[in-house]
Amino acid sequence: MTARGLDIADHRSARLDADALAWATDVWVMSDRHRTTIARRWPGAFDAEVHLLSEAAGSRGDVADPLGGGVSDYRRTADELAALVDAAWRRRPQPACAEATLRSAAAPGPRAAEAATDHAAQRP
Repeated sequence: MTARGLDIADHRSARLDADALAWATDVWVMSDRHRTTIARRWPGAFDAEVHLLSEAAGSRGDVADPLGGGVSDYRRTADELAALVDAAWRRRPQPACAEATLRSAAAPGPRAAEAATDHAAQRP
């Protein structure tokens, strides 16, 4: 991950639990098996929408788990995940306030910058 500019020295994996699902609004999973497992283990216990990452990115299919593979398998999976997350992030619905801010900022005149600044100051 260092080659990708990421420092994960302090990262520790954690099991998914009901608290994490209750906190989330969207959950992206690598496989249909993951999605099915979540639905079976916590039926209706959360408001998050569980999506297959590839579907959120506009395609379809599971991401291969590199567990037990070599370094090249992990790199290939990291490349695939990076591309899918980037595409899914770009395709996600924008909150109405963000859309209004973008429209205001794009409008001609001095009020546009003021409107964008006012809206940004209201965010938590």
